[in-house]
Amino acid sequence: MRRMSLKWLKQAEADLQAAWDSYRARHYEWSCFQAQQSGEKALKGIQMASGELAPSEFYEEDTRKCLSSAESILQTVKDLLGK
Repeated sequence: MRRMSLKWLKQAEADLQAAWDSYRARHYEWSCFQAQQSGEKALKGIQMASGELAPSEFYEEDTRKCLSSAESILQTVKDLLGK
């Protein structure tokens, strides 16, 4: 569990650095998205470190939800565009 928590923290730090790089390049929308991702990944690390979330729970359940949501959003956009 500790190894996964540290992995999430390392990725959160990388995302935050990317957010600052995007900010300096004046890509403000992308910078905000990257900063949000950094915070989310840091929180996942905290949840795993505290035992609130097991790695397999996150990967299986959240990935399935993300994929399902993305498919639904894409279909809604296609419907709106008449495609």
